Amino acid sequence: MSPLSQEQRDELAAAAMTNERRNRPLGLLFLSACAAGVALLVLAYAWIADTRAVRERERQLDILRTTQELVAEYQALDRARQTQGDDPFAPDVALLSKIEELAERAGLPKPSIPRERVDGQGAIKRVLLPYTVRHNDIGRILRWIRDVEALPGVWIFKLGVAPQGRQWVVEVTFARWERRS
Repeated sequence: MSPLSQEQRDELAAAAMTNERRNRPLGLLFLSACAAGVALLVLAYAWIADTRAVRERERQLDILRTTQELVAEYQALDRARQTQGDDPFAPDVALLSKIEELAERAGLPKPSIPRERVDGQGAIKRVLLPYTVRHNDIGRILRWIRDVEALPGVWIFKLGVAPQGRQWVVEVTFARWERRS
């Protein structure tokens, strides 16, 4: 084989460079970069849509909880109206005495006088009576709660039960609708 001239070497180098450029997959790289970009956009859109859906679900759950609470209050009002006759919202001045008497009947120590809370506006108010009872016999506590709930217009607003050492600690809040005096 004879040595190549400078011109032949230049032509051969130019042909090699052209072939090298043709063999580079720049089109595939560009296409895959575009696909990755589109995938990122779809991912961002999906994330935003998911976040909105989660917020909407939480809002709907809040509405559900509020509705359930209002239904429970309405049912308590309806029970009170059915059991108390003409004025189911008349203030019961002896309510605390009745609750203490029921505790003594259930074999519990006399509960401390609760710090009464009042909710509501207008002519009707919701009276909340929170109690904390500690006793080693949960049956007596539950019997007392059941008896108090049987009082006209009274219902359980909140209930929490926890063991503490050898005793049960029950935090119960009774509620009742009353006419403002």
